[in-house]
Amino acid sequence: MFKKFHEKKSSINCLDIEEKRQIKDGEAAKMIKQICQVSHCSDIQRMNILERDNCLRKLKEEGLSARQIARLTGLSRYIITKT
Repeated sequence: MFKKFHEKKSSINCLDIEEKRQIKDGEAAKMIKQICQVSHCSDIQRMNILERDNCLRKLKEEGLSARQIARLTGLSRYIITKT
């Protein structure tokens, strides 16, 4: 009975962890340029604060990490995480 019980398939998700796909820097740079409508990732530094923060929120929603955004844009991680 023990063996039979453990061979049963179940649709219940217990402790199942969904892995997030890491976005490579090349893909992330394209996303930044497209979402923020800039020609270079570092152009985000020259945006006004409200526009920049809105852009950063969208990037985080798309799955980019704060460290990756900081690395590609030149902004500090503090600025990115506070938005």
